Amino acid sequence: MESKIYTFKTIKDITEAVTKDNIDNFLVDFKEWLSVAIEFNKLKEFKNLISLDISQFKWQDDGKHDKVINIKSKKGDTLVKINLKEQK
Repeated sequence: MESKIYTFKTIKDITEAVTKDNIDNFLVDFKEWLSVAIEFNKLKEFKNLISLDISQFKWQDDGKHDKVINIKSKKGDTLVKINLKEQK
């Protein structure tokens, strides 16, 4: 069975997609995403050159904790795409 991918832009989006069955997996992934966003915000000297889109959170409800991080130039070109696989 293929897992669903959600895009969250509001708290309402989260409450409509997350259930008692998947909340633990969601929280692990959301915490990691939020940690990356917080660390990126600390890189003030690079903010005029690169951006990290934190206007939405995409989550795949697959029970895995893989991540993809796209860092873009201010021109909109993707400079780096980082794929992080869950370590077991």
